[in-house]
Amino acid sequence: MADPRQPFNSDDVEQQVDQLSTSDHTTYHTANTDQHFLHDLRRVLASEDVSTQMQQDKTSLQQALTRIKAASTPASAMRGHLYTRDDTGIIFMDLRSPQKVLPPSKPGMFRRALSTLAVAIIVLTIVGGSVFFFAQSAQNPRAHQPSSSTGAAATKPGTIVYRQIENDLIGDLQWTHGSKRLFSTAAQLSSWDAFTGAHVIKYPVIAKNSGLLSSRLSPDNQMLAVWQVKQIVLLDASTGHQLKSLTAPSLPAGDKALADHYSPELHWSPDGKFLSTVLQSPFSVKNTLKSTNILLTYNVATGERHETRLSQTDLTGISWSPDGKYIAADNFTGTLSILDVTNGHSIKTFQVNQPPITTIKLNWSSDSKLLATTDYQTEAPSRTVSTTIWNVATATKVMTYKGASQLTWSPDNRYIAFIPDNNISDVRVVDTANNREVMTYHQKSHIRSIVWSPDGKHVASGGDGSVDIWVAPY
Repeated sequence: MADPRQPFNSDDVEQQVDQLSTSDHTTYHTANTDQHFLHDLRRVLASEDVSTQMQQDKTSLQQALTRIKAASTPASAMRGHLYTRDDTGIIFMDLRSPQKVLPPSKPGMFRRALSTLAVAIIVLTIVGGSVFFFAQSAQNPRAHQPSSSTGAAATKPGTIVYRQIENDLIGDLQWTHGSKRLFSTAAQLSSWDAFTGAHVIKYPVIAKNSGLLSSRLSPDNQMLAVWQVKQIVLLDASTGHQLKSLTAPSLPAGDKALADHYSPELHWSPDGKFLSTVLQSPFSVKNTLKSTNILLTYNVATGERHETRLSQTDLTGISWSPDGKYIAADNFTGTLSILDVTNGHSIKTFQVNQPPITTIKLNWSSDSKLLATTDYQTEAPSRTVSTTIWNVATATKVMTYKGASQLTWSPDNRYIAFIPDNNISDVRVVDTANNREVMTYHQKSHIRSIVWSPDGKHVASGGDGSVDIWVAPY
């Protein structure tokens, strides 16, 4: 059998038998065993069905072959033998030289050490990054809460698409004119992506004396006007960098002290070229101080200021019409005046309430035809709130909603949204065509501001601790 990896055939067997027959038994030291093997081989050759007999005696053949090979091979050489089986069931012997185990080389040890060090660095980086992330999340007051909706693509009215967590009281909310970003105004001013909370910009302004800021975005979304004591600061809306400041006139000592505690409403002209505000003494109650009501109009490009003294005195609230032509102004006597912004003169006056009821908020419809007045009964025990809608052209009452405050209009004036006084964590939406309630949105915190997106698809409501963006009715 020349090649130990080849299967046995009859010639191999005969050759092996001849060798065993003539060999010296003292050489193999297995005389008796080999005699039995000769007998077995002769039985195989004499059998009519050799394959059947081989199948029956495979175990015997394997043991015999092992003994024969062991007789002529040192025991140490047998350590590398392997026996394999082919598809026909015939067994092969594979002789392998023993493998000598070598100690690791110095370069190999160095490479393994570097690999271990790299793995350790990666693990430490992952663990450290996770710890840093959770620590930042715990300290970050602007963490957002994911919702089960699909963001801006959600369509069911009342579905929340995003919630922005705040650690401050929200005084005002503004959408960009493309309905993509929100500006939240409190003691500080910031803006962020309305549907993801990303790209947060914090502006370098802060309210004085723990008050609230007053700010207004320009029609082209490029500039943000912010009232600061004695001046209006213009900021780049995309970066927060200050572009210029517009100074306010000097006030008498008494009015100056009072003016330090409030922030007047700001208004841009529709073309963005002019910026206006009314400078007044908000606490000149019952004429304890002489009221100062001056309409300030600034040319934004040149900074030039024009002053107009208003005919209305002792104002409790003012609001610009969306078309920029009129100012609605109410005083302590309950008289509402519509003023011409070009000269400050009153062009229409009508009575909206009587003391001790005070108008605390004015809000125009988007077409400047209707005006909502929110009135508050200040004396106990009848402390109540209600909102009345007026037709400005005819000075007639259209509808009164008892218990409603912070009323706001949808862009097409089809709906109004307001906060009911029996649950200030709700926003109630009413169809103005039939005065039917369409839906109520429930928020997890008290609400102080409601604003419709310019495209009419979403509503932002904010107050104590959070701002919710949700799908508006359609």
